Amino acid sequence: MKILMVIGQFHPVIGGAEQQCRKLAKALMDRGHTVSVVTTRVRGCPRRAIVDGIPIERVWYPVGFLAPLFMCVRIFFRARRADVIHVHQALWPLVSAVVVGVLQNKPVICKIGNSGELFDLRVLRRRHVCGRLAVWFVKRHVTRFVWISRAVLVDVEQERIAGGALTFIPNGVELPTLQRKHGDLTSKTRFIFTGTLTRKKNLCALLDAVACLTDAYRERMHLLLLGDGEERARLMKQIVALHLEQVVAIAGPVDDVSSALLESDVFVLPSATEGLSNSALEAMAHGLPVILSDRGGNPDLVPHGKTEGTLIVGHTGILIDPERTQSLCDALVYLMDRLDIREQMGDHATRLIREAYAMDRVADQYERLYRALV
Repeated sequence: MKILMVIGQFHPVIGGAEQQCRKLAKALMDRGHTVSVVTTRVRGCPRRAIVDGIPIERVWYPVGFLAPLFMCVRIFFRARRADVIHVHQALWPLVSAVVVGVLQNKPVICKIGNSGELFDLRVLRRRHVCGRLAVWFVKRHVTRFVWISRAVLVDVEQERIAGGALTFIPNGVELPTLQRKHGDLTSKTRFIFTGTLTRKKNLCALLDAVACLTDAYRERMHLLLLGDGEERARLMKQIVALHLEQVVAIAGPVDDVSSALLESDVFVLPSATEGLSNSALEAMAHGLPVILSDRGGNPDLVPHGKTEGTLIVGHTGILIDPERTQSLCDALVYLMDRLDIREQMGDHATRLIREAYAMDRVADQYERLYRALV
């Protein structure tokens, strides 16, 4: 089968949607399908390239308001050889793809990646020149919308999209070949965050929570922030201001995140907003319990939650209120004090990922969807 994927940004841009597009394309190609990607230009990168064996075309346009037109033209020529057009995120490139789908009578699949204030169709309606018309058009002509979490489904249902046009397929993650070794209460609890250091990740609140712990608890933990981004300088200043140099470290992005996860005990992601975090999926695949904000798709990753004070304690980890520093403090202490529960959560996390979020399983679901629509 020949699949044309369309996405607003792609490699070397690193983000959740970009990673999912790349991993899914690779998984489908490993199964014998032909996959190509059309995306927008990236300064300093060639218009055509091969990444992980995936042919990429980066569409050039002279000024921003002409981007949808130029994207539409390139998708039109590339889609002639495709069986299906698969768009990642319901943003402005979707409009171009749907125009082509209508003209060529090709099925168009759109995966919606965000909920809440950043819900894709809400952003499209607000930011596109003809936002309301664009949303009406894509809702009318997209063959199938894919929702990745219950939070996304709630927003989609508010758009009054017919149930027959909806399919649930979550984000996927590649399973590691190694599993981490269990820790013990005599050593420091190693907390880790992986991802881009942006404001929406709410890492300043995490540092405030660490600073609020007693000296005894701070001596029993270490926090590694693994990544880079616009907030790095601010976070480094905050670490110094709060005298956390012996407790918190920031390391730039690394090629082998797996090694860092294998050497950690708990994954932390206190995001103010979230879709369905690739970083959380990857950490859980490595057997780490998680501390996640109760936002976006995160509650799907921490099932069977029960309220305990400021926390929601589930089978795979803990959900916290990202707007309450005390909630983060309580979560850190809870898992430092309960090694047995921590390890049980890690085992449940691995099982959940293998059963529902493994990339092979996700690729299977997309294969069935493609065949049903072609």
